[in-house]
Amino acid sequence: MLRMSLPRFTGTVRPYEASYATKVKAFFEAVSPTDGPALETACYAFVAEQEGRVHGLALARRNTIHPYTLTLALAVPPAGWSDGTADALFAELKAAIPDRPWRFQALEPHASQAFLQRHRFFKVRRTWTPTLDVASSPHALLADARVSALQLGFDLGPLGRGVDDAALMDDLAGAHLEHYATTHRVNPAAPRPLPSWRDRFLGDDLDPDAAFLARQNGAVAAFASLRPGDAGVWEVAWFGTLASHRTHAFTLNLALKHHEMELAWWRGITQLGFEVDSTDPEAVAVLDALTEVKGEALVTYQTGIPR
Repeated sequence: MLRMSLPRFTGTVRPYEASYATKVKAFFEAVSPTDGPALETACYAFVAEQEGRVHGLALARRNTIHPYTLTLALAVPPAGWSDGTADALFAELKAAIPDRPWRFQALEPHASQAFLQRHRFFKVRRTWTPTLDVASSPHALLADARVSALQLGFDLGPLGRGVDDAALMDDLAGAHLEHYATTHRVNPAAPRPLPSWRDRFLGDDLDPDAAFLARQNGAVAAFASLRPGDAGVWEVAWFGTLASHRTHAFTLNLALKHHEMELAWWRGITQLGFEVDSTDPEAVAVLDALTEVKGEALVTYQTGIPR
């Protein structure tokens, strides 16, 4: 049985310059017409060129919230993952920014699998982004959870005028931060003052009547909120419970989802968009209760544990 040898990349890799703009645009139109290079967000960019044409592009991006890792963006033709193009581009990035963990995202299955294995990327997270119809949600299950939460002694309701209570808003920001830290242990966030986290979690698009709390003895136990999205689909924002109430996490999360679904119905919102990470078991449990179909997952890979 004869094996056909694949052509190998024999071109050059150079730092991106403005003179490459036209060639890079043509490359993306041919290889990835729905995406753009987003060069303005990159801290480093390299171009692979062969026979006068762009054969690949690699970008490194920093994240101010998660500064311990760098995000790798690689665009190559399908054969570029195995012919050495992707390897040559990544080698230049690693030489420019040595000794840093890298992250890469791709839908699965993806042509990059062998490349990721060669460079010791491992899977750290799956992210699902389904859109659910409000009318098809399991209303009885959610209503039962609400009754159970009330029987356990929790108060449930919208944030409402509590948005003007600075102490409550600090408590709510702290609850978000606790949950965020728990679900981002592989790629932790940098320490920041609480007010900056409050702006991130409870920003300008917070609707006090679409944000819901479970409280016990006046203290925040769980939180959830809806935010306006694109094309009339509202987004299910961060939700979760504090560690001290995690025994009742599933009940509290479903109880607050009951309030969200009820609000959506009253406002004529027909669809809700979710973004759920596998590193957030509370959110995965809720999503599994709401739908049997999570859809395809975006997989996040990482080369190492941040120091």
